[in-house]
Order: sequence, then C-alpha cells, then structure tokens
Amino acid sequence: MPKEIRNLTVLTSINDLYDEIGFSTFEQKTYFTHICNFIPDKINEKLTIEYLDIRLCNVKGLVYILVINDKILAIGETTDNIKGRVSSYNSGKNKYRKQTGTNSTTNYFILQSILNINLTVFVYAYIPDKSIHKIFNTTVESSFSATKEAKKLLLSKIDNIYNKLPIGCSQH
Repeated sequence: MPKEIRNLTVLTSINDLYDEIGFSTFEQKTYFTHICNFIPDKINEKLTIEYLDIRLCNVKGLVYILVINDKILAIGETTDNIKGRVSSYNSGKNKYRKQTGTNSTTNYFILQSILNINLTVFVYAYIPDKSIHKIFNTTVESSFSATKEAKKLLLSKIDNIYNKLPIGCSQH
C-alpha cells in the first residue's frame, strides 16, 4: 500500500504487522526506555495504561514508539505526557467517527488497530533535552521543538534505512 494511504484501513490482526520493522533490530532502540504498556479494552473501546515508570510517564515532551510483538506500530511525539497521548488515542472510537466524522485519522487508526489485534502494546520513550526560549520577555523551557526535531530525524533515518515508515506513521 502506498505510504500516503496506508493507515486509512485499520489493522485486523497481528499478521498485518508482519512486514513492519522489528524493534529488536531497530538501531536507535538504545535511546528509548520502556515506560509503560497500553492494554486494549475492547469492551469499553479504549486503551488503559499499565505504568512501569510513573516518573517518566508524567514527563511532558517525548518521542514514543508503540511496539506489538516486537513490531513497530508507530513512532510519535507529544508535548503532553503519555496519559494525555492515550486520552487522545481514546478519542478514536467508532461512535465518534460515525457521529461527527471528526476524530483524527491517526487516533482512529491506532485505537481501532490495537483493539483488533488485542495484544499488549509496549511503549518506549525518548525524552530529549529541553530548549530554553525567550517568548514575550518570558523565559520558557520547552521540549516542543526538540521532540518534533527528534521525531523528524528518527523517521527520516528509518525511511532511509528501511525505505518505509511504520504503518501508524504514514501521514508524515
């Protein structure tokens, strides 16, 4: 499937990740820490978090990798913490898509794919150094630019090595 439309149809089983990049062979994995797991809850159509390192899960501004059975489902970045990111993914419910059609394609794809596969998702995080910005005479420490740059650099490297991006990153 062409990169630009790979995530329009949700995944239906673990077999759909067969050709995806293996995390165990992923060169940059040494920069990432396993911070939590996402547990699919099909009954309530949501992901719950199993915290492994609550301190790192509370950090705002990180790059994360979602891994199922050693296959990279997605690489993303957030200026929020991982709980905020899961809340966003949980907005990808079928009900919301049918009612308004406005929930994010990415949130819908990730949530529904994980629910269909119905396996624990290992979440790894990289927390880049914070940048200091002076905005309107106020000094602000932020990871926003650093996380975007880290994600962009990582995805570019992956695309150059594997000639594809993880299936959950096809909109980039």
